[in-house]
Amino acid sequence: MLSRVIKNKIESQFGHQVRYPKDCEALAADIADKTKHYISGSTVKRLFGFVKGTKEPREYTLDVIAEYLGCSCYETLLNELNFTQEEKESIIEEIEISKIREDQTLVLKFGNKEEIKLKLTGKYQLEVIETTTPDLKKGDKILLSKAILHYPLFIKSHIRNEDDLGSCTLCKISGVTLIELE
Repeated sequence: MLSRVIKNKIESQFGHQVRYPKDCEALAADIADKTKHYISGSTVKRLFGFVKGTKEPREYTLDVIAEYLGCSCYETLLNELNFTQEEKESIIEEIEISKIREDQTLVLKFGNKEEIKLKLTGKYQLEVIETTTPDLKKGDKILLSKAILHYPLFIKSHIRNEDDLGSCTLCKISGVTLIELE
């Protein structure tokens, strides 16, 4: 399922809310008309959460969605989300890492079952203390300025065993679905 932010962008481009499964057929037709690429109505239903699908969307599908929204590919769309101030101002819930105390645990959930538990170890640096995502391992250190609900998680630096693995983006499709402090 797509994040709320990307769904809102799609609905804005479409000119209508996608509230019912039948709306997905019309959206699929509009996508095909504007991009000249076909995505089935059932795929759009899965992307909008009307049909439970266990598999992630194909890269082709995400690239077509990005093209529909005026971007060359899905990665470009994600990069624009990372820097669009207008979108950031409409966020309902976010947490700035600088506001976390050392005695607190930050819990981030995304996708169907994925979860990360993090402890503050320095300014903007967090250590992974538990994870169910294959992208991070217990003991990894990440540099992060904030986590925003329904947005991908933009990690500025990922360190494992003293090796800097560079920047990465997690939960690209669903966005962060829950932010908690324990």
